[in-house]
Amino acid sequence: MEVHHHPQIEKKGFKEYFLEFVMIFLAVTMGFFAESLREHFADVRITHQYLEAYQQELEHNKETMHRYDSSYTYFMKETDSMTMLFYNRKENEDLNATSRLFIKSRFILPSTLDDAAYQQLINSGGLKFIHNNALRDSMARYASAMKEFSVYNQIKYADRSANVPEMNSLDDIHDWTFSNKIPEMDPYPKLTERERRFMVSFYRQVYIQLYADKIGLSRLNSLNTNLIKMVQDELNK
Repeated sequence: MEVHHHPQIEKKGFKEYFLEFVMIFLAVTMGFFAESLREHFADVRITHQYLEAYQQELEHNKETMHRYDSSYTYFMKETDSMTMLFYNRKENEDLNATSRLFIKSRFILPSTLDDAAYQQLINSGGLKFIHNNALRDSMARYASAMKEFSVYNQIKYADRSANVPEMNSLDDIHDWTFSNKIPEMDPYPKLTERERRFMVSFYRQVYIQLYADKIGLSRLNSLNTNLIKMVQDELNK
C-alpha cells in the first residue's frame, strides 16, 4: 500500500509578505491617484468649456448693453419732453405730438442680462478649479451688479404699474393699441394742481429710472470689459 505524502509548502518569510503588501498597496494607491488625476483633468476640461461659454455670454451682454444704452438715451429725451409738456401746461397745444410722446414715455424697456453660463459654473462646482482669485472676485462683482440692475428695475416698474390706473383716468387712450401707430387723443380735461403735479411726477420718475439705468450700465460695461480680458487670459494659460 502506497503512502501519499502532501507536498511541502515553502513558508514565506516576513520580508516577502511585507514586500507583497507594499506592492499591492502601491498598486492600489497608484490606481487611486490615476483615477483622481483623470477626474481632475476632466473637471478642468469641463471648466474650460464653461469659461468659453461665459466669455461668449460676456460678449453677448456687451452688445445688449450697447443697445440698452442707446434706447435709454433716446427715451430719456422723449420722457423729458413729456414732463415739460405738462409742467408748462401745453399738453393740449399739439395733440399729435402729445400722443407721440405718450407712446414713448409709457414704453417698458428691457433690463435683463444673461447669467446662465455663470450660474452653470457655480452649480457644476467649476469655480473651485479657477485658482485666479482676482478673476473669481470680478465674476462675483459682475453677477452682483447685474442682479442689482435687474432688481432696481423690477421695483421701479412695480411702482410705475401701481400708478398706471390713476394715469389712465386722466389720459385718453381709447385708440392705443401698443403698436407703432400713434393714437388719436381727445384733449386732456382741465387738470387740478394735484393732478398736474401727479402727471409731472410720474414722467419725471420714468426719466430718473432711465438716467439711473444708464449709470448702472456704465458700471456693468466697465466690469464686463475687464472680465472679458481676464477670462481670455485665463483661457490662454
